[in-house]
Amino acid sequence: MKKKAIFAIILTIIVFFSGLFTIPISILTEKFFDYGLINETRSFYYSPINTNNTKELNLNIAKSEVVIKYIHPPNAYAAKIEVFFEISGANALGKSYQTYFNIIWENSSSTLNFTLVYKAGIDPIEAISLFSNISIIISLRADVTFDINAIINEGNFDLSIPFMVPINNINVNLDIGNIDLNYVSCIIGGNITGKVRLGNINFMAYNVQFTRNTAWNLTIDKGDLLFDITQYKDIGANVTGVGEINIGELRVLYKDYNPDIGALFIFYHMFNVDEDYVEGFNILPPDIDESQWWLTRFLLYTFDFPGLNYYNISLYKLSSNPDAQYVYNLLNTNSTI
Repeated sequence: MKKKAIFAIILTIIVFFSGLFTIPISILTEKFFDYGLINETRSFYYSPINTNNTKELNLNIAKSEVVIKYIHPPNAYAAKIEVFFEISGANALGKSYQTYFNIIWENSSSTLNFTLVYKAGIDPIEAISLFSNISIIISLRADVTFDINAIINEGNFDLSIPFMVPINNINVNLDIGNIDLNYVSCIIGGNITGKVRLGNINFMAYNVQFTRNTAWNLTIDKGDLLFDITQYKDIGANVTGVGEINIGELRVLYKDYNPDIGALFIFYHMFNVDEDYVEGFNILPPDIDESQWWLTRFLLYTFDFPGLNYYNISLYKLSSNPDAQYVYNLLNTNSTI
């Protein structure tokens, strides 16, 4: 009798723990039955017979990180676009990017059009919950000159122009995300335009040269805007620029080591200035009442302005918004290196 009681207790314990492990496993199995991890890649090429004339690359992107880099010949193609999709999560099993996105690639002429947009009837929130990563890597041949136009609803745009690579017009319109433009010892033959509603713009020009007079126009509604300019050699033309923010910080970093380059920075609505450094610049007006700065314009210009060629950049904060401020660090050595 005693043995039967012990056996019954042991059997009860076994049944209990079996149920304890079986129930969660069945719940997890049911919950994650549709869970999946899917990686998809698409590649698109442009291989023109003639690479001498300027090409135009137009991008229309609903959501993605966009990185543009340059490669050196020999390459059979002048442009390569790689799209990477990573789908993960519940209900992802058996899904594809084709369920949610349309891709259109037009490359029959010197004007290239690449489109990545949601399909009709797709809820972007539902799609975003599935796509843990969408990225586009664009490789352009360094000996081919491009105009680049991009419209991006959500994502980041990163463009780096390396040593002695020619580039023409750049026009980026981004709703949510960041724009990074890096020009390093390259050759600029066009205008630069960037607009962001919610996000940041970082624009860096290091020892660049221009083939013609150029206009810069960078605008942010809410976010930070940075001009970072360093120049050792003559720029070869004149640059007229505009930077504008509504809410955020507008920073200007400028280092000029060439006596043939002049620079003029005009600050409008000088309300909220933070620890600024200036060397080698004149200030106009020099003795304005600080309480009135936001009502007028404040000029900083190099001793050698306008010089052989010059930067002329106007900076704006919309009205006297206290949530927008300037920070500047300007150096003009007035010497040759």
